[in-house]
Amino acid sequence: MDLLAARPDARLHPDALHQAPTTGHRYGGNQALTAGLVHATASAADLLSHAVDGAHQLAGTRGPTLGAIKKTMYAQVLSTLRSPMSGAEHQQWSTQPAMS
Repeated sequence: MDLLAARPDARLHPDALHQAPTTGHRYGGNQALTAGLVHATASAADLLSHAVDGAHQLAGTRGPTLGAIKKTMYAQVLSTLRSPMSGAEHQQWSTQPAMS
């Protein structure tokens, strides 16, 4: 499994997984929601309150049980991400933001 595909492949619908990297398609909020890229959308004015509400709803799920479930569900992804990447030591890293 390729490192770049490891994470998205685990959660995205195949159509979205194909469209974004092959066409450079950019998703707006509602389109990202429909494609399954996000769980919810909110206006800028409501963003903080929605985020805090979501965090409160998830607070009870934290702990070792959820961690064990996720480790099992994403075992292949975690293995790929932990594997050394050939050529990384020669990569030129930039501190400048990418041009869009």
